[in-house]
Amino acid sequence: MRCGGATEIASRSADSELEHRPDILSLLIGARNEAGEGLSDGELRDELVTMLVAGHETTAATIAWALHELARGPAAQDTLAAGTDGFSAAVVTETLRLRPPVPIVVRRLREPLTIVGANLPAEATFAPLDAAGAA
Repeated sequence: MRCGGATEIASRSADSELEHRPDILSLLIGARNEAGEGLSDGELRDELVTMLVAGHETTAATIAWALHELARGPAAQDTLAAGTDGFSAAVVTETLRLRPPVPIVVRRLREPLTIVGANLPAEATFAPLDAAGAA
């Protein structure tokens, strides 16, 4: 991705029709912050990698787990096939609950925080464990 991505970023950045292209890379290259600055090539590459991983792998994993769970329950398959209102959404919700694509996201506090009487300092790192017992 580094070599190919760098080549594509350089090529796209030089494209005279950039503002007319509706794809993600063109939109990211054209994006500007309040000071009028755009993303660096490294930042553009990182955003593309993030979108590839977050937008593709997580979706594929969720679909695979949903199919796995449905394969274990013929009655659920029948209900889904019948088009019962709300059931497909329930399948997705339950799959995400049981098999979250990103089960633990680590966070770093920007400022101190008190949770249930526990004082956490700024810069403390913690992980919400709401999915810990789901497996």
